[in-house]
Amino acid sequence: MADIARRVGASRRTVYRYRNLTEPPEPKRPHRPPRQRVLTPYEPYLLQRWQEGCHNGMRLYREIRGQGYAYGTSNVMRFVAQLRRDETAGQPAILESLPSLCERVALVRPSPGEEVLALLLASEPGAVGQGEAPEPAHGVVAPLHPR
Repeated sequence: MADIARRVGASRRTVYRYRNLTEPPEPKRPHRPPRQRVLTPYEPYLLQRWQEGCHNGMRLYREIRGQGYAYGTSNVMRFVAQLRRDETAGQPAILESLPSLCERVALVRPSPGEEVLALLLASEPGAVGQGEAPEPAHGVVAPLHPR
């Protein structure tokens, strides 16, 4: 058990708690409604100016700042960079074609409990804690990142 705990970066108590489970527990993530991005109200204007030929991110930032945008340049620069990438790829710059940053960046990492459970389910009875931990059984999620 201690070997599994070290491998997955969890406490031995967690390993023992997951030992008798047949599948990982549901993640304990609070339900939060999706938030509107701070740039959303200004995107139609930015697209209009882009289509008019203004491709300078700093100039676009100054223009929307004059309209009440109260945040930093990085959001505008990221938006303009995406427009440039879309234009290079031959995609038209329309509002519906621009996925939100959350949709573009999806980082998924399993909980330590899934790794513990995978190692426990794959192990032979009595083999846990003796030498190398076994490979996960068929259909069991293996750890994404070795530690």
